[in-house]
Amino acid sequence: MREATGELNATVVVVITIGLLSTFFFTIIWPRLNNNLTSNAKCSDAYCTKDAIKSCEKNQKGVCVKVKCTYLDKNKNEHEITCPYKG
Repeated sequence: MREATGELNATVVVVITIGLLSTFFFTIIWPRLNNNLTSNAKCSDAYCTKDAIKSCEKNQKGVCVKVKCTYLDKNKNEHEITCPYKG
């Protein structure tokens, strides 16, 4: 009987641990990953004009790091987004 109780306790600990890790992943990590993937996909589909590149955001060394580009959604509506400058 003691062995069965020990195995049951171990199972409960494992189930609770999996539940806590799943909750942490889906509430904290997954939204950040999803936003990052969506942003990268939009930036790869966006187009940047020469004027946007000239007025880019620069870092402390004066190097261009971010550019305002235009993204077309599924309905062909334009949205301005900020994307990393890729040179």
